[in-house]
Amino acid sequence: MPQVEFHRDQIFYRLPQALCQTLLDSGETRSVPAGSIILKEGDQLHHLYIVLEGRAEAFLPKTESRITSVRLSELGPGDCFGEYAFVDQQPASASIRVLTDAEVFCIGYDALRALLDGHPAVASVIYQNLLHILVRRLRMTNAELDLFTLPFAGETSSSRTSRPAAAHPLRDRNDVPQDRPADVGKLLEQFFAAIENRDMGQLPLGDGATYRGNMLPEAAEGADAVRKYMSETAPFIKSFRVEDAVVENRSAAVLVRYEAINDVHFEGCYFMDFDSDQIVRIRTVFDSLPLMKGGFGN
Repeated sequence: MPQVEFHRDQIFYRLPQALCQTLLDSGETRSVPAGSIILKEGDQLHHLYIVLEGRAEAFLPKTESRITSVRLSELGPGDCFGEYAFVDQQPASASIRVLTDAEVFCIGYDALRALLDGHPAVASVIYQNLLHILVRRLRMTNAELDLFTLPFAGETSSSRTSRPAAAHPLRDRNDVPQDRPADVGKLLEQFFAAIENRDMGQLPLGDGATYRGNMLPEAAEGADAVRKYMSETAPFIKSFRVEDAVVENRSAAVLVRYEAINDVHFEGCYFMDFDSDQIVRIRTVFDSLPLMKGGFGN
């Protein structure tokens, strides 16, 4: 098996070699010839993949409604794909094609979750790395969307990059798709206002809403269960700030920075799905390492 040195923004970054090997032993390595399509946009995924050797690309294929294929990114040793579905259990958002002969590692989501559940220290590092990957891609998406946003009055291209962050970045944005629910911004404001006021009865949840996350032992099913869980965790939060957000159709990804009651700072990413005027699904990935070091909740 090829030896890979993992770097920042790669899922096994900062894991000791012995622990990396434990994870690699829990999956399988496949030899994939150049030109192969490993997965297609819309596929239901069950595995996380990591490129060990060679190059691949993520792309959107040409379709009846897409006049040409769109290359999204190139993947090299240490890079992963299938991580979004590991978080939200949604179909693949892009296709993956191998550019050169490659060695690709894959591990089933169930096997990975079982391994992480049994090794909390490993889970903390993996989830922290996953958060960094998702946040980096979130910021890259926002940068691309920002190209289509009109500057504020009197704002120059250079001053635009130093624009202060808004408390609710989704409010009155002109760069989000127009086929989204018209009140997504309002729903997000209501959601975070309820957290800020510690009034979970005001969370705009559908009756069948679900909440899953890496710091939640088991999924909260139903609006009452979601409100109960969030009410139980709210006392540990001193303050928070919405740092960044992206809306696509009926989904949103929101980056939040928290300060806990023991002065520990940490980040989290919310992935939400909407139906009409309600939030129906929430998935979160939190950077749990600072919490463990700071004795959060003890």
